[in-house]
Amino acid sequence: MVRSPVQARPGPLFYTFIAQLVRAFDTLSIAININMSITNQKGYIGEQAFALEAAKRGYWVAQMPQDCPYDFILDKRDGNLIRVQVKYRSLQLNGTISLRLKNGARSNRANYSSNNIDMFAVYVAEKEETFLIPISEIQDMDEISIRVEPPKNNQKKGVRLIQELNIW
Repeated sequence: MVRSPVQARPGPLFYTFIAQLVRAFDTLSIAININMSITNQKGYIGEQAFALEAAKRGYWVAQMPQDCPYDFILDKRDGNLIRVQVKYRSLQLNGTISLRLKNGARSNRANYSSNNIDMFAVYVAEKEETFLIPISEIQDMDEISIRVEPPKNNQKKGVRLIQELNIW
């Protein structure tokens, strides 16, 4: 008589993990399939992409409450905590993205500066890539246009490439 090998059955931790994975996938699928002009959906996608990238790079990642001036705290396990504001940006036709650092006079939100954040994390949707930019590189501006793709005319003067600002 030939006996078939004993097959191990997955335990409860396996099923819990699968259930969490399915819920996360469903949430992301819903976010992607809903009209993408909804700001909260874009923000959620950018935040999740950033958190995944930071974890891959060895950081401990903590998400902050909604009313906090920054979205995440990163800990590289060296005693220094990094305050990060995450932005989802779509690539403009000319290959740039824009970041606004100062809010209008009517806004009740604080302007971004080294007083309240250390880094911007910018998720560029079309590239599916996250860039980490120190606020010290851009804080003296109201708004900045950053090139994600090099200019087609090969202009160098006055061009800020995101790869030059990116510390990852």
